Amino acid sequence: MALGTGGRIAGLSDTNSSTLVVWSTPPTPELLQWMQDTVQPSEIVLCGQNTTDDTIQHVLRQVAGMCKYALEGDGIITISKMSARLGTTEVVVRRSLLLLESQGLILLEQWDDGDRLSLQPGTRETRQDDGSLLRAELEEELAEIRAYRRFFLRSELKALGLQESATASE
Repeated sequence: MALGTGGRIAGLSDTNSSTLVVWSTPPTPELLQWMQDTVQPSEIVLCGQNTTDDTIQHVLRQVAGMCKYALEGDGIITISKMSARLGTTEVVVRRSLLLLESQGLILLEQWDDGDRLSLQPGTRETRQDDGSLLRAELEEELAEIRAYRRFFLRSELKALGLQESATASE
C-alpha cells in the first residue's frame, strides 16, 4: 500500500476509539511513534502530504522570521512551537538558532522553563567560527529528514512500525 494514497490502519487499540490523522509526512520515525503512543488511536489515517520545505534557506528564513516577531514583543520563543510550526524537529530549530546567533543576527540570552528561550537582537557581527560547522550539521539533519519523508511516502505500513489490521483499507 502506498501511503501517499491515504492508507488506513484500523483496530490498533481496543480501548480507545479515537482516530489519528497524519496529514503531513513526519520528519522522523520517532515522532510518528510518539504520535501513535500518545494518542493510542483505534485508527490512523496517513495522508502523506508534502507541507514543508526542508531546505536550509527556507528553514533559516522561517526561524529568523519567528525570532524577529518575538523580538517585536517579549523576546520569548518556544522551541517546540517553532518546530511544530515548521513541521520539523526541535534539533533543527536549535541548530538554526545557534547558526543565526553565529551570524550576529540574534543573541540567545537565557533558557527559561522547558524549551522557552529569551532572545535579544544580534550585534550583526559574525563570530570567528562563522558557523560553518553548525551549517554543516544543520544541512545533515535536514538531509536525514528529507530522506525519511521520502521513505515514509513509499514504504509499506510494516516498515513504518505501524500495524495493519485485517480490516485495513485504502
